Amino acid sequence: MRPVLQIAHISDLHISARLVEGRLPRVADWIARCADPLPFLGPWARHGMDPHDPTAPHQFERFLSRASSSAGGWSGPTWLVDTGDLTTFGDEESLVAGKRLLNRLGRYCIRTMSLHGNHDAWPEDFPLAPVPTIEDHRTQLRTRHFVQEWPEAPEVYDPPGQKIRIELYGMNSVEHMPHWNVAAMGRIKHDRYWETTGRRRIRGHSLRRLQSQVPATDKPVLRLLAVHHPIARVDRLPHHRVWNGREVASYLRGPHRFHLILSGHTHALYPKHGHLAPTNPEHDHPPLSPLQSQLVVGSLMQRDFSDKMGAPLDPTRWAHQCQLLRIFHDEASSELVVARLLAGRNPGVDPTFEVRPVPGGSGDGREEIRIPISDL
Repeated sequence: MRPVLQIAHISDLHISARLVEGRLPRVADWIARCADPLPFLGPWARHGMDPHDPTAPHQFERFLSRASSSAGGWSGPTWLVDTGDLTTFGDEESLVAGKRLLNRLGRYCIRTMSLHGNHDAWPEDFPLAPVPTIEDHRTQLRTRHFVQEWPEAPEVYDPPGQKIRIELYGMNSVEHMPHWNVAAMGRIKHDRYWETTGRRRIRGHSLRRLQSQVPATDKPVLRLLAVHHPIARVDRLPHHRVWNGREVASYLRGPHRFHLILSGHTHALYPKHGHLAPTNPEHDHPPLSPLQSQLVVGSLMQRDFSDKMGAPLDPTRWAHQCQLLRIFHDEASSELVVARLLAGRNPGVDPTFEVRPVPGGSGDGREEIRIPISDL
């Protein structure tokens, strides 16, 4: 099989540049203290406000530098894709620190795509901040750190000497108003729906624009979409998804089909490690079609909270995660092979990021999706 492209998919970094242990912003601290007496809500509220583990950035950079080279078993180019929640509270200092980290990681990759998530859209007094404060924060977020209008023209890779093509698109699913964001739900509509001047004249619904921006080509194309909230109903926190998923799925099925949807947000790998095989029923991800796959990765480095939940540490849960998607062209079978490798670590127990073996499977940690070239 000929290597085509590796995608290092990360999400939910939750960087908190100013947060010191036990010192939350004023409103966040009040919410956490109100939730603490409740057995289940308290730990989840605390987790939602937790910062990043300060040991994780260096460990992941070490891993990525190796995984994107021949020393890590890869001989092709690498793209870095971050699907949002760069920060915990969306504050300027943390956004700057997060962008600085992504730039550093990008040295090992030929391209980087970064989306924002629902936490990046939180002013520090969210959800009790007045609407004008939320709107001002949203404007600052999009004019300083995420200036593009989603979806934009795709990242395209034409591997030399191969008659196939890879296209990667980004989509904004973040809702900024409290009644959506508190519930952790997203929706895809107009990207900068609050703007009424300037670019508004050329703007349409994101889904219509997505299909209109697919470039013409006579090659078979593998299309990927990066979006913060999952489109499919995943098995953990099933309501934490794009609320208009059926509408979105209908556009992703055609006329230009999207094959892989990359998301974060839920802080858990989906499908579970060892459940990616195309023959497994979990490979069907409604409302997506059987020829499409929703791939979700857990948090890259938010502080582990298993102790807060009162549960023993599961050594195979991997609190910090990255999924490597290695795309090969199997010329003998005329298929594209997408091999998923889970790189994980449990800080304090197993501090380094390593590719983890599939439970009950092969020791190389590899799971595969095979897509016939004729289906592209």
